[in-house]
Amino acid sequence: MKRLLLLTLTLLLSSCFDVREEVTVAADGSGRLVFDYSVPPTALRAVRGKEGIREEIDKLIASEPRVRLETLEIIDDGTDARIHIEIVADTMLALMDLKQTEAFQDLPASSRNLAGTIDVRLDGLKVQTHREINVANALGLATLAIGREEREQRQFEYIIHLPKAAENHNADLVEDNGRTLIWKRTLGQALDEPIHQRYTAPIPLPAWVIPAVVIVAMLIVLGIVSLVRSIRRKMSAQMEASS
Repeated sequence: MKRLLLLTLTLLLSSCFDVREEVTVAADGSGRLVFDYSVPPTALRAVRGKEGIREEIDKLIASEPRVRLETLEIIDDGTDARIHIEIVADTMLALMDLKQTEAFQDLPASSRNLAGTIDVRLDGLKVQTHREINVANALGLATLAIGREEREQRQFEYIIHLPKAAENHNADLVEDNGRTLIWKRTLGQALDEPIHQRYTAPIPLPAWVIPAVVIVAMLIVLGIVSLVRSIRRKMSAQMEASS
C-alpha cells in the first residue's frame, strides 16, 4: 500500500493525467470494467512499474473473490505511461461490496475521491444510480500547479453500456438507442466542479426468470383452484349431511 500511496503522491505533484473508464453491464447482472490511464513515467517508475501496480491491484481484488483482474498492460514511451486494466465481475453488486472492504478503505483519500462515491437505489424494477467524482479534492493543493494547457488538454471520459436503455440521465452523449451513456470533461472542468453521473434504468431480468415467474404463477393459480374446490366439496358434504 505504501507504493500505491507513492504513486498517488507522484500523480498529485505532476497533476498530469488522462482518465477513461468504460463499464459494460450484462443482462445477467455481471459486468466488465476497462480502465485506461495516461500518467507521467515518473509516477510509474516510483512503484516499480507493472510489477508494483499489479501487486497493489491484486491485493485490492483479492478482498472480493467475485471480482477478477483479466488484463494489465503498461506502455511507457518516455513521455506518457499508458496503463490499461480490464476487470470482470460476476455481479456488479460485488463492486459495491469491494468498496466496503478494508483494502479499499486503506487506499489514500485522493484515490478514493478519484474512484468517487456511488449511491445505488432500487425502485421497483428500476435502479437509480448516482456517482460523484471530486477531482479537486483528490488533487488538493496540487491544483495550484496545473497550467492552462493541462486544464484544457487533459481529459476525463466515463462510458457505461447498459443492457436496456436508460429512462433518464444527465449524460453528455448518448449512443445505441439510450443503452450507452457517456460523460466527458476536461481536467479544468473537473476541477471547477465535481463530476456527477446520474441515470435510472430498468433492472434486466435473466432469461430464466420469466419462465420461473410463469411457473410460480401457475402453481399459485392451481393452489387457489384446488383450495376453492376443497371448500366447495366440504360445503356440499355439510349441506347433504344437514338435509
